[in-house]
Amino acid sequence: MTALTRYRPRTGLDILRQDPFFTRLFGEWAPDELDQDTQQWMPSLDLVEHEDTYEIRVDVPGIDPKDIEVMLQNDVLIIRGERHGSSEKETEEGKVLRRESWNGRFERSIRLPGGVNAAKVKAKGRDGVLQVTLPKAEESIGRRISIES
Repeated sequence: MTALTRYRPRTGLDILRQDPFFTRLFGEWAPDELDQDTQQWMPSLDLVEHEDTYEIRVDVPGIDPKDIEVMLQNDVLIIRGERHGSSEKETEEGKVLRRESWNGRFERSIRLPGGVNAAKVKAKGRDGVLQVTLPKAEESIGRRISIES
């Protein structure tokens, strides 16, 4: 008689979960038994280019803006923060069977497509969204050059 074994399609891919390159490239695929305490998380972000600014919106629900740090180094915007919450397996309400809300530190770095006027960068947090407005540097905006005849 043949013994039945449970089919686990992701078993061969588990080795890739340990490689940070593949995790950043493809995102995290999390099997049910994944221990969140050993994983890092990153909030989603959008980069939008306007005529004279870049705008970055980062989803940071449940994070106090005081727990977020925004830095600009050359043409790279770095956003660091921490979501505080319970990572306990037991709560007052009962035993946690599955947790999909991430807690702990995060860091996002994004290379900007052009120069930025660092003195005029503004950031504000509201309704779980961090919005960073980065005015383009004068040389990045460009200007129309008239042709003399």
